[in-house]
Amino acid sequence: DYTYDDHFHQPLPVYMPRQPLLEYMLCRVTRNCPHFFDEVRFNANVTSVKWDEGNSKFVVATSNHETKEELTETFDKCIWAAGQNGKPSIPMSIKGLLERGGFKGKCIHSSECEDFKTDVEGKRVVFIGDEYSAEDLALQAIKLGVEKVFICSRRGWGTASYTSAWPMNKIEACGCMLPTEVIQDGRGLRVTEIYYDFETDKHEYDDEGDTRDLLDIETVVFCTGYEPNTTMLDASMHPSFYKPYKTEEVLPENWTMTPNPSSEHLGHVLPSEELY
Repeated sequence: DYTYDDHFHQPLPVYMPRQPLLEYMLCRVTRNCPHFFDEVRFNANVTSVKWDEGNSKFVVATSNHETKEELTETFDKCIWAAGQNGKPSIPMSIKGLLERGGFKGKCIHSSECEDFKTDVEGKRVVFIGDEYSAEDLALQAIKLGVEKVFICSRRGWGTASYTSAWPMNKIEACGCMLPTEVIQDGRGLRVTEIYYDFETDKHEYDDEGDTRDLLDIETVVFCTGYEPNTTMLDASMHPSFYKPYKTEEVLPENWTMTPNPSSEHLGHVLPSEELY
């Protein structure tokens, strides 16, 4: 094995800086295999993956970000390993509302914060979503001199919404409210209370719910997470990634629980008529 002590030869901080950690990881994988990265193609984007039935090969097309060179190759095996966070997830209903309403501010996803200081300094900002990315960016916005951040979300139970106090009171969670209208000649948003409809299994706007007008909004940040990116895969490969979720389990009539440490105390446990 190759430990931190083997590499750094000194005590380390509790929170490791990124650069030393990267150096350690690179050294760990190359110390016994110097050519480990020779076949790895960096700065490349996979643009297309198709199955060639005639040759029984995968046809993979890539594009180099730096040289713009396009390359098509064939492979015997192809593993989709893009993970669950391949591309930003943006609620198109809200994005469309802002576009149709003529919102004059800037809209970005939480992954597009390269120039975050320009986006928030001295400005009134709306975050859509209240989980960890909203919490992180809210604190960063305060450090960068934001005037005010309004956090809107469907459920209102994310980390940012549960935070009871913020530095300088510059953050305000609007609870279960989302934008329903662009106002103030494109510079403001009207947010409306929503609720969860168990019959439709969706969040719906409450016609009798509260509304708020958020004025002079210059930036909207979608803190709405990510989703798998399978756009490079041929349509014939998509079904395996989107199998329907099984919500019920039907047990045979003579089903019995396997004996376990609780059997002595609980006895024979009958299954529920509906298991979720």
